[in-house]
Amino acid sequence: MAHPRNGRLKSSARSTAVLLASCHSTVAIYSRCMRTQIKTILDDIVSTLPDPFSMQEIQAKVPLEERTPYVIVAFQECERMNGLTSEMRRTLKELNLGLKV
Repeated sequence: MAHPRNGRLKSSARSTAVLLASCHSTVAIYSRCMRTQIKTILDDIVSTLPDPFSMQEIQAKVPLEERTPYVIVAFQECERMNGLTSEMRRTLKELNLGLKV
């Protein structure tokens, strides 16, 4: 004769399986939704990043005799900004590749 708890255990196991399957699909949908939101934000950030400064063009506009310490610092800041935006583009590109997985 079967033990009375066996029926409840089988029912409980089925309920747990249904619950896990439902949770799995909910997590997958949530994950997809989050990736879409992150991708949208990522695209917005990339689209607002400025183009790199053309250092040759900028430096050509200022004759050597007019290059004061302030002008040289401005050149250095442009170079640093180019490096910063380049790094931002690189890491955002990596993030984008990670979202495709």
